Amino acid sequence: MRTENGDFKCDELVSLSIGSVDEEEDLMLDDVYVTGKLSVTTDHMMPVRWVSQWSHLSDIKLSRLPPQYKDVELIIGLNSFLCRHILSQRHGQENEPSAYLTRFGWVAFGPTGLKNSIQIRHVHHIQPTDNLRECLQEHFNKDFWEKEIHSRHEDSVEDKLFTVKVSESIRQESGKYILNLPFRNKFRLPNNRKMAIHRLIGLKKKLENDDAYRQSYVSSVENYISKGYAELVPTTLLDRDDGRVWYMPHHAVHHPTKPKLRVVYDLKAKFQGISLNDHLLQGPDLTNALIGVILRFRQGQYAVTADIEEMFHQVKVPPEDRDVLRFLWWPGGDTSRAPVEYRMSVHVFGAKSSPSCVNFALRRTAEEHGSQYGNEVIEVIRRNFYVDNLLIASDDKESMKQLVKDLIDLCAAGGWRLNQWTSNNKNILATIPETERDISVASLDLSKDELPMERTLGMHWSMENDYFTYKINPNDKPLTRRGVLSVVASIYDPLGMVAPFTLPAKLLLQDMCRQQLGWDEEMETAEVTQWKAWLNQLPKLINFKVPRSFIPMSFGTVRSCQLHHFADASQVGYGIASYLRLESATGEVYCTLVMGRSRVAPLKRMTIPRLELTAATVAARMDQKLRSELDLRLEKSVFWTDSTSVLKYLFNEKARYQTFVANRVNLIRELSLVAYSRSRALSMQSHTNPVNELGFTD
Repeated sequence: MRTENGDFKCDELVSLSIGSVDEEEDLMLDDVYVTGKLSVTTDHMMPVRWVSQWSHLSDIKLSRLPPQYKDVELIIGLNSFLCRHILSQRHGQENEPSAYLTRFGWVAFGPTGLKNSIQIRHVHHIQPTDNLRECLQEHFNKDFWEKEIHSRHEDSVEDKLFTVKVSESIRQESGKYILNLPFRNKFRLPNNRKMAIHRLIGLKKKLENDDAYRQSYVSSVENYISKGYAELVPTTLLDRDDGRVWYMPHHAVHHPTKPKLRVVYDLKAKFQGISLNDHLLQGPDLTNALIGVILRFRQGQYAVTADIEEMFHQVKVPPEDRDVLRFLWWPGGDTSRAPVEYRMSVHVFGAKSSPSCVNFALRRTAEEHGSQYGNEVIEVIRRNFYVDNLLIASDDKESMKQLVKDLIDLCAAGGWRLNQWTSNNKNILATIPETERDISVASLDLSKDELPMERTLGMHWSMENDYFTYKINPNDKPLTRRGVLSVVASIYDPLGMVAPFTLPAKLLLQDMCRQQLGWDEEMETAEVTQWKAWLNQLPKLINFKVPRSFIPMSFGTVRSCQLHHFADASQVGYGIASYLRLESATGEVYCTLVMGRSRVAPLKRMTIPRLELTAATVAARMDQKLRSELDLRLEKSVFWTDSTSVLKYLFNEKARYQTFVANRVNLIRELSLVAYSRSRALSMQSHTNPVNELGFTD
C-alpha cells in the first residue's frame, strides 16, 4: 500500500465491523487492509476546539477521544465511507475546513487556513528524525539513569572495528595527531557536486540578506583557511573520478550565549540515497559522562576549569582521505565570484566519526606522553574532560598549581592548546599567563577585583562565592502544550537540585497529554492560571544557591564518607534524594545534597506500593552511578524509605511475586545489596523524608 508517507506492507485483507463510541451505531466495512504500523498519530488530528474559530462550524460539537486512545488504528477514506453515509455537510471559504455529519457524528477535515506569525519557507529537503511525542519522552527519560547501570553495553562489532582501524592509522607528525577516516568498507560515492551547489545557492541568499550573519560566516571560513584547517583542492585532483570524492554542504549554528558562529558540515545530506556518514564508523562513546565530570568538580575546595582550543580541528586527516571532505566556497567570501573547491584537512563537525576520533587522540596523548607527569595528570586527562571542557577540583592549592602546569605541558605535547582558564582562587589564577586565562578573568586586578560569574558545562558558577545558581529568563511562549514543553525543557538542572520546583510544571504537561490537547491548542482557563503562577516563581530561582564543593572550607580532614539515599512516591510522582554524610577527624558531621531526581507517575495508574518500589529501584541505581563516578572512599550506603511495603518486599524470601515486583526486588538486591542486611534499608517517619520536598505526600 503506497501513501504520501511511504510504502507499507499489508499483511491481509479483511472485513471489519465498526461501532460508535456510544454503541448506538455500527457498520460493516469491506476490503480493510491490515498493516503492522500506520504513519499517523493523534498529533496529526485537528484539535476539537479549533472548529469554533470558523463561523460555519461554530455550532458543531466534535467528540474528544478518551485518554487511553493514543494511537491511530484505523484510517477510513472519504470516498469509501463518508460519501455513502453523509447526513449533512458544511463548507466555508477557500482554505477553510469542511465538516460532514455521519452516522457516527461530525467529521472535520481539510485546510485550517489559520493566520499566525510563521512565514512559509521553501525548502529543498527535509529529513525528520523524531516527532514531538518522541522528543517529549526522551526529555523525561533523561531525568533518570534507570537502565544505564544494569544495561551496560559491550562494544559492538563496528565499535571494535573502529578501534582497530584508528589504532593502526594514528600517528603524530609535526606535533599533531593524524587519523584516517574510519570507513566501514570499500565503497564508491556518486558525484554530489550538483547537490552542494544547490545548497550553496540557498546559503548565498541568506548571506546577502543578513550582513551581520555574512560577516561572521565569512570570518569563520576564512579563519579555517588561514589556519590550514582547509585548503584548496590541488589542480591535479579536480577531475578525480574514482568514487572517493564528496562535497559537503555547510551551514552555521549559533549558541545564544556565545558570540561566534560555528560552521557545521552536513554529512547526513543524502544524494541518490547515500550520505558520507553512511560509510563512516561512529566508534564507541569515549566521552565521559556529564554528571560524572560535574560530580568530580565538587570534590575539592579549589577548582579550575579550562578548554581545549578548537579541539576537533587539532586532529588531522591524511591527504588520501581529504577529497571526501570537499566543500564549495567563494574566495575571500566574495559571493559575486564563482565558488572554488576546498577540502578540509582536519576532522570536522558533522562527521559522526569525529567525536570518537578526537577523544581517541586525546587519550593517546595521555598514554604516549603522560609517563613523565605522573598518574594523577593521566587520570585527569581520562576522567575530567567533557568533550573539550576540563573541570578539576582539589583540596591542595599548591598541588593544583603544579597540576595546571603539567596539564598545559602534556596537552601541548599532543598538539592541544589548553586555555580559557578560570578558578575560584586568585593565587592559582596568578600562576597562569593572562593570555591563557578566560576573557572573563584575563583583565582582572587580582588584588582587588571580585571574580565573576561563569558558565561551566551550562551551569552558572559564582567563582567569588563558589556556588552554583540558576538564571532562567524564558521568552514569551504561547499558552499551549508546545509552549509549556519549551519552557520546561529550557531549565538546565543536571544535578536535579530544583526538582521540587520543576515537578509541578511536568505534572501540568502530563495533564495536557492526558487530555490529548494538540501541540498548538490553547490551555483551559484553570490551566493558564496554574501555569502563570508557576512562571511568576521562575525568576526567584536566581536566589537558590548550591555550594560547589561537597566539603566546607573549615571542615578539616574527612574521616568517613557515606551515601544516604531517600526514596518516596505518591499518586502523582516518585523521586529520590541522595546525600553525602561526612564526618571529620574531630567528630564533626556535615551533610550535603549530592543529587535529586523527580518523575511524574505513569499515565497508567499504579498502586502506591509499586511506585514506592520503583523509587527504591531508582535509589539503588543512583547509588551505583554515584559510586562509579565519585573519587571518594565511600563506606556502605544507607537507603531510607517510609514505605513498609517496600521493606516487606525486600526481606520476604519466601513469597513469589508478580513479574513487576520480582524484577525490581531482584535488581535492588543485585545492585545495592551484595550482602543485604536490614541495617542498610531503614524505615522512617513519612514527615521526616526529605523527598517530600518534591511534593510527594501519600
